[in-house]
Amino acid sequence: MLSFFPLPAGCQGATCREPSKTYTAPNCATGRCVEHCQMEGFRGGVCEGNYFDPYKIVCFCNKNC
Repeated sequence: MLSFFPLPAGCQGATCREPSKTYTAPNCATGRCVEHCQMEGFRGGVCEGNYFDPYKIVCFCNKNC
C-alpha cells in the first residue's frame, strides 16, 4: 500500500540560487561567500565557474524556493 503525504508549501526540496550582490571579489573564497550570502538572507553559498566564462569564479547564494 502506498501512502502520500502532502508537503507544506515551500518544502518541495527545490533550491533557488542567484549571484551574491555583496561579494564580488575576483577570486571567490567559499567561507567569505557563505558569510555574505547569509548576511543577504540566504541559507548558504558556493563558489562556481560561470558557464559562459569558466575562468571567472562567482559566488552563488542558495535558498529554498
